[in-house]
Amino acid sequence: MDTKLNGIAVDRLAAAVRERLGSDRADRVRRYPEYGVVEVTTPSRPAGTVVVAAISDDAGSGAVVRYANHRARDLGLRLRVTHVWHRRSAAVTDLLLTSVLFDCLEPHEAAAAERAILHDPDTGRALRALSHESGLLVVSSATDVTDSRLLGDTVASLIGRTACPLAIVLPPATASTAS
Repeated sequence: MDTKLNGIAVDRLAAAVRERLGSDRADRVRRYPEYGVVEVTTPSRPAGTVVVAAISDDAGSGAVVRYANHRARDLGLRLRVTHVWHRRSAAVTDLLLTSVLFDCLEPHEAAAAERAILHDPDTGRALRALSHESGLLVVSSATDVTDSRLLGDTVASLIGRTACPLAIVLPPATASTAS
């Protein structure tokens, strides 16, 4: 991965997040170009005991799970992989969680990870509620990232509104290219 290009993409993501937060909270944004991640801190220490990787069935899920697992180890917390659904069966969603875990992590890490399936037509609302029991919430920046759209609707609804820090991961193609 080209670190310089990755840094440019993360700079653009950080600027979009700062704009969403407003100038009074812009100092809460932390850049991690080596991971293609921007984290938004919270004013108080989170009380949660898990790092939540919120995934969907897009290309960014693997990067979200890998970063969440890395941070869970750093923080000494358990990893929980979560999907919020409202249009598919729970069995299909469980298969999605299992597939992403075992595709992205070592078998012992995948087996140890918690899985959660939430049913809610408003993904942002469900994840904001989940943030109250999380030490860190990790999400993809958007399903379809473009030059003019770095933040999807769900992540935009989370920025500045979670009870725990929020990590926003650029999908792989976006993290390694910049315009």
